[in-house]
Amino acid sequence: MEIVVTVLHLAAGIGHVFAIKALKHIGGDVSAKTKAGSMPMHWAASNGHVDAIKGLKDMGGDVSVKTKFGETPIDFAANNGHLDAINALKDEGGNASAKRKARDKY
Repeated sequence: MEIVVTVLHLAAGIGHVFAIKALKHIGGDVSAKTKAGSMPMHWAASNGHVDAIKGLKDMGGDVSVKTKFGETPIDFAANNGHLDAINALKDEGGNASAKRKARDKY
């Protein structure tokens, strides 16, 4: 069964680190994927929430995971102009997609 969206996705999208930790504690999956393949890490990156990115990484979140369209969290952050999030993801070992690397020279 494909997931439309989880509460953990929503918490990551608004950068609510306490909620992310609480949801993980009660069984929330930081690797849950939406139909498009995005995970909470993508949602945090898309909205530039550096603390959420770091929290998700500490809980086992993947900073280089790709959606069904080949987009990584760095791509999501770059699409929305969140340089701090891009740098945080890179510091945690994240990579941009090959398509973005060729276009933006990351």
